[in-house]
Amino acid sequence: MKKELLDITKNSGIVFSGKMINVLFSLVFNIIVVRFLGPEIYGEFVYIFTIVNFLVIIATMGVNKGLTKYIPIYLNRNENKKLNAIIVFSFTSTFILSVILIILLILFSKDIAAFVLKDISLKNHLITMSFLIIIHSYFKLLNAIYVSFGYVKNLIKIKNILQPLVKIVLFVILYFLGLKYYGILGSYYLSMIIMLYILLKFIKNDQNYNIRINLLNFKKENKKLFKFSFPLFLSSFIGYFIVKTDIFMIGFLVDKESVGIYNIALRIATMTSFVLYAFNTIFAPKISSLYERKKIDKLANIYKVITRWALSINLIFFSIILLFSKEIMHIFGKELIVGAIPLIVVSIGQVMNVSAGPVGYMNTMTGHPEYEFYNNIFLVIINIVLNLILIPVYGIMGAAIASAVSFTVSNIIKLLLLFKNTKIHPYNFDYIKLIISMILAYFMVFFLKNLIIFHWFFRLICFSFLFFCFFIIIYYLFGFSEEDKILIEAITKKIKR
Repeated sequence: MKKELLDITKNSGIVFSGKMINVLFSLVFNIIVVRFLGPEIYGEFVYIFTIVNFLVIIATMGVNKGLTKYIPIYLNRNENKKLNAIIVFSFTSTFILSVILIILLILFSKDIAAFVLKDISLKNHLITMSFLIIIHSYFKLLNAIYVSFGYVKNLIKIKNILQPLVKIVLFVILYFLGLKYYGILGSYYLSMIIMLYILLKFIKNDQNYNIRINLLNFKKENKKLFKFSFPLFLSSFIGYFIVKTDIFMIGFLVDKESVGIYNIALRIATMTSFVLYAFNTIFAPKISSLYERKKIDKLANIYKVITRWALSINLIFFSIILLFSKEIMHIFGKELIVGAIPLIVVSIGQVMNVSAGPVGYMNTMTGHPEYEFYNNIFLVIINIVLNLILIPVYGIMGAAIASAVSFTVSNIIKLLLLFKNTKIHPYNFDYIKLIISMILAYFMVFFLKNLIIFHWFFRLICFSFLFFCFFIIIYYLFGFSEEDKILIEAITKKIKR
């Protein structure tokens, strides 16, 4: 098992680092925007952007995910004509669908502004943002091409580091030029156009593959690509609703300022589960391999270890949120402190999500992909129902409760289905020392923060660091497991390089 854990740790590190940097830059961008413009204008942008992003999923029709399957196949076979054909088909079909959606959005912008956004004056905002559909869609296609060609490091540098950094700089410049809402929009447009140019230029200059875009007629390959992609489009469609239901319904049932406050709380809370995303990316293909070779015990053990590692990092962030939710929201502005309790509640949902580990991938890769599809439909339905009941009464707190309950129920169902079919679950006695270490560190910092009073921002920084130190020391005193030592060894080697 050591070999598999080292491999997962090593490869997850690249994804983890890129995601971490991207999360930090995104937080900085959101802090600047909310501080400069306030939660109302920010919430207005987020709500319209959520609608446009929904149309991006329709424009791509899942072909970005289909490319990640078929590009490596044609590369290995040196079938460059077929490779060119599916790339041309992807860009052409996406362009046509994007243009259709842009035209429809412009034609019905008045109705959408009146009945969905509940503000007819936002019609022009919808129209100006509509052209992001094609830009963002092409960005997704190029993302898939880079991953398929093995340009992951280049993609991380461009997408996770350069693009958000350029976006921050552009927004600041546009803001001081007197642009507010259009300063946010302009920073998105310009940063994505610049990144598209860099991505396209890099592929064009690469001599290893020498892709030449020719309009070749390969109907069979294109049909195969679309047939594979369409079910993935449906999954993405449902997945987007799972993530964005709260934003849609707060915008529709409450107001744009509440959207802005809740979106910040949601971003901070979901940041705590980014480590699971990194592990999922690398662990997913190994699940089917181990299961196919009947190495069930090894699969079960790796699942337990990865879930515990992900939960450890998640609980550290969650404990800091529990201790300093007001201070964290205060970073974005005093008006956002009202989102402190919703932040805690949404974070509880993320703890429940991470505590199940990559259970969705486990069900899918062990022969039951239908479980994930049906469970996602159930998750959307229960989330919508709870939001309709709770938001009119409790506002963004109702949305937070709906999200936490939905994720909890959904993950319990997935865990039960996994155990029913494979007798695998992610828990063992190592979790006890993890939870005890977390509780002891929490109460130590809780006592100190109420005893020692100084500036709220420095309290947040100092006591968060102190909590992390207390947790590591207590956990160390309980004794690291063999798997923990493997992780520490891998991290130490990486740092020494």
